[in-house]
This record gives sequence, C-alpha cells and structure tokens, in this order.
Amino acid sequence: MDRNELRRLEKAARDKNKFKLAEWATQFENQVRAELDKRYEEYYQKQISDTIDNFILAILYTLHFSENTKLGRKRLPDFMEDLFSSIDMFRTGEYNPNDYREELEKCGIFLSDYTYEKRRKDKKENEDNETK
Repeated sequence: MDRNELRRLEKAARDKNKFKLAEWATQFENQVRAELDKRYEEYYQKQISDTIDNFILAILYTLHFSENTKLGRKRLPDFMEDLFSSIDMFRTGEYNPNDYREELEKCGIFLSDYTYEKRRKDKKENEDNETK
C-alpha cells in the first residue's frame, strides 16, 4: 500500500463514510489482485520456460549419448532446428498436435506409448510387483 492509498483510507475512516470505505476496499482488492495476477503470470511463464529448457536439455543429452543415435555437434543443430520448426508450426497454427499425432499413428507410432505419465505408472507397477 502506497502513501496515497493510506491517506485515502484514513480520510474515509475519519469521515466514517461507509460508502467510501467500501469503495476503497474494492479498489485496493482489485489492485492487489492485479499485482498477484501479474506475478503469477510471470512465475508461470518462467516455470514453463524452465521446464521446456530442461526437456530440451534431456533431448540433446539423449540424442548425443544414446547408443542408437549418437548425434554429434555437427548433426545436433540440424535436428534441433527441425524440432523448433515443428514446435513453431503449433504456434503459427500451420499444424496442431492432432495433425502430428495422426501422422505418427499412420506409421504405427502412438503417443500413448510414450507419455511420461504412462512411463511413471509402469515404473510404479514394476516397483510394486518387485516388493510383493
């Protein structure tokens, strides 16, 4: 609360004007909500950015160190450019995730086989079976 807001509150309280007190409270609440919404959105965007960067790091690491791919410094930039272009097509509306999903399914590749949630559940089931 800044100095002007404090003065407005003091004046409304001193005058015992319930309407002005209610008006002040509503305006103050709206200011607080707007500030919290702004901070939340900034935090949310930062979290999304960090999550995507971590996922990209994991992709790069896996592509480079996997025994099957072993992409090096020369081939990784081309792959990453393709990846970012594919992602950018979602942003521009040229394609949507369902378009990619359908194309992959035509090739016998199903997203449901590769979701992190499925992997987590499968791992949990294996751990539970091992403890029995």
